[in-house]
Amino acid sequence: MTEPNEDLVRQQAWTCTEPAELEVAIDVGRVRIELNEDATEVRVEVRHEPDADSPWEQGITGLLNWLGTATGDIAQDPGAAAVRAAEISWSETARRLVVRSAQDLPLRVVPLAVTVWAPTRSRLAVRTGAGDVTVTGRSGWAAVRTGSGNARLDEVTGALEVSTGSGRVELGIVGAEAKLRTGSGGISAAALSGPTTVKAGSGDVSFGEVHADLTLKTGSGDVEIADAFAGRFDLTTGSGSIRVGVHSGVAAELDLTSGSGHARSDLDVGRVAPADAPPLRVAGRTGSGDIRITRAATAAV
Repeated sequence: MTEPNEDLVRQQAWTCTEPAELEVAIDVGRVRIELNEDATEVRVEVRHEPDADSPWEQGITGLLNWLGTATGDIAQDPGAAAVRAAEISWSETARRLVVRSAQDLPLRVVPLAVTVWAPTRSRLAVRTGAGDVTVTGRSGWAAVRTGSGNARLDEVTGALEVSTGSGRVELGIVGAEAKLRTGSGGISAAALSGPTTVKAGSGDVSFGEVHADLTLKTGSGDVEIADAFAGRFDLTTGSGSIRVGVHSGVAAELDLTSGSGHARSDLDVGRVAPADAPPLRVAGRTGSGDIRITRAATAAV
């Protein structure tokens, strides 16, 4: 275990070859987690993030100047003080890492950069008040929440829950159930294999392959699904458009309604009812946007 140059940056590492549980919570800054197939340890680095461009920065400086000598070394170097005050703990038996920024003002709003390296399929619980979260590699289940930051995850094999107030959600492959929510940010994913629930206030939603049930509601964002394979889709948008590309050879049952827009399907209409229920059912509702259903190869226009 090492911890060099603590005033400027803290680094610690523990031997670990199996998936770990990673819990990271900071108020301001950014979190990056790198998951590797050949990792033999869990390693964490915490440093001051002066380039976070946080709206808190000027307020922090003014507060510390006002506090003056009452804060001692905090006023002289709040970044170093915040790094020292951060909690870093590791449980060998549970293979669990906990990293938390200082809980008391003014240090809790000093921006930090937290980077964690861990074995693939590690499980994540990450929270930031104002900061981005980036996860590379393959994770197990993951729960990510940001107030005003973006969330990016490469691949999740277990259950996933992501919530942002005003940030984007960018996902690669999601292998199980997913719950996604944004206030004013967009949502995108390369592939969804499990049942998914989406709630977006004013952001666009764009998915690549979808293989399972999808319930989606957005207030004023467009919805686009490039390649729909199977599932029951319940898609609702207040003032956005809906476009769904149905995978080649897949039969679909459609129920489309638009208040003041147009609903259109380019799929061939069967004259004989199929013996079995179609693998894909799409219910689309828009208040003032258009709906278009087509084959996946021509979904984009």
